[in-house]
Amino acid sequence: MKKIIKYLMLTLFFVPLNCLAATGVIDIYSSSKSLTIGNTFTITVYCKSSSTIGTCEYTLSYDSSKVKFVSASDTTNCNGAYCVYYAGNKSSSKKFTFKAIANGTTTISAKAYGMIDFDEKEMKTTVSPVTVTISKVTPTKPIVYSTNNNLSSLSVSGYELDKAFDKNTTSYTVSVPSEVEEITINATKEDSKAKITGTGKFNVSEGDNSFKIVVTSEKGTTKTYTVNVVVEDKNPIVVNIDNEEYTVVKRKSSLERPENYEDITVNINNVEIPAFVSDITNYTLIGLKNKEGVIKLYIYDSNLNTYTLFNELSFSNLKINLIENNDVIIPDLTKEEININDVIVSAYKLNENYYLIYGKNSTTGNDNWYLYESLENTIQIFDQKYFEEQNLKLDNANKLILIFSGTTFVLAIFLIISLLTRGNKSKKQKDKKNKISKDFLNDDDIKNIKQEKKNDNKKEKKDEKEDIIVLDDKEKDKNISKAKTSAHDEFKGL
Repeated sequence: MKKIIKYLMLTLFFVPLNCLAATGVIDIYSSSKSLTIGNTFTITVYCKSSSTIGTCEYTLSYDSSKVKFVSASDTTNCNGAYCVYYAGNKSSSKKFTFKAIANGTTTISAKAYGMIDFDEKEMKTTVSPVTVTISKVTPTKPIVYSTNNNLSSLSVSGYELDKAFDKNTTSYTVSVPSEVEEITINATKEDSKAKITGTGKFNVSEGDNSFKIVVTSEKGTTKTYTVNVVVEDKNPIVVNIDNEEYTVVKRKSSLERPENYEDITVNINNVEIPAFVSDITNYTLIGLKNKEGVIKLYIYDSNLNTYTLFNELSFSNLKINLIENNDVIIPDLTKEEININDVIVSAYKLNENYYLIYGKNSTTGNDNWYLYESLENTIQIFDQKYFEEQNLKLDNANKLILIFSGTTFVLAIFLIISLLTRGNKSKKQKDKKNKISKDFLNDDDIKNIKQEKKNDNKKEKKDEKEDIIVLDDKEKDKNISKAKTSAHDEFKGL
């Protein structure tokens, strides 16, 4: 009796536990909750439970006027947005792709859903949907860059412009006393996004000094304002070079001394002028300024009272000053103007990349022809003897090519004539043998004729390999039969 009571108590204890059903949730997530029309997005559906899930079943529910079903990433046991499959785990998922097609808010959920646990008992299942918001595509406004490249002010510290500043007027003049050696240019831009170059402190010398102030807009367009600072020169020294007027620079601060030169002064028109001299080149250099205010050094010859532009080119291995030399050392070369290190140079073109220029070595003082290579921007002394030797070798090579070509042509003609001669000789031999065959009176002689023909054929094949015609067995028999018939006919005729 006690055993029966104990069994009943145990049964009552376990029955409620076995009757408790497991719970599950169909949890839905979106790869994005804020979308624009035309976007595609991913919906992930999880089947979750605290117990092992046997079967999960659901159909996705959505507003087809807002979103469009595109595809399922795992089509196993799924038909479109409907899935029923064996999970075999406490959590499993499948992914679906949708496309946003209209603006508004929409919820993606599940209907006709359910889960069965591992013991084939139905679980109490809930759904956790997801809501997404779809908006219209906002057109991207094009980036507009400012084209404003105007100045709002322009001045020279301590001095007045020749006219009131106007942003549309780009040229101004300022007059300053002769003792002024430095001026300061100030400018402000009308647009904060623009950039200005050409302002600050600058050295000036007697005469015209031109300065350019460039304003670059945000978009990249430029406007150039020019300020011409005229320093009073009570006694200007004007020289004329190639019908262009220059003024002699009287201030040393306006000049830059070249390497290997010393400072001196020279007397021009009873005025002490700053100059530079070199014992190596024996040049005396002074500064000349053109009408645009550009200063360059010139070689001054006090005896001849001449001025020659000092064009010094600097390379890694040497410096040379260009000299005009009209004596072309190699005939048939064309003279061209080329740019070397931003200096326009007269040069003689040898080929596509090589040029000859003439100049004085600033280190040795020697005058030489130099070979300039434009691709690598290199220069070296031109060895005319070596160049002539190379040309001679090239001429000899060309002559050998002509001789070889001529010899080849002659040999070809000779070969053709030889082949033609052999052909005629072979024909004569055949005619001679045919004539002799008339004098043969017996079968032995006919056999000899046949043998001689065979020998002749072998010789012809050896001499004229390219003209061999291989005959098949039937053709050979046919030729032999013709030869026999011809020999018998000739015998009967005799």
